Amino acid sequence: MPKLHSWAYHIIDSIKSFGAINGFTTETYESLHKEYVKNPYRLSNKKDIEIQIMKMVSKQMKSYVILHNIALNF
Repeated sequence: MPKLHSWAYHIIDSIKSFGAINGFTTETYESLHKEYVKNPYRLSNKKDIEIQIMKMVSKQMKSYVILHNIALNF
């Protein structure tokens, strides 16, 4: 979550001062926003949204880690 905090609260000032970081464009952040905020929000029942989104993203990250570990073992 520290990286998310950095993106959410500090990246705007950095972009204004130095331009796009690491050659990324805003498309990168928009795709991350869609994947980790918009899509889980749409799947929620709109009650306790933050908790539901965190659970969905947590499950998604766990599955990415598992798939990555499986891929490394082959």
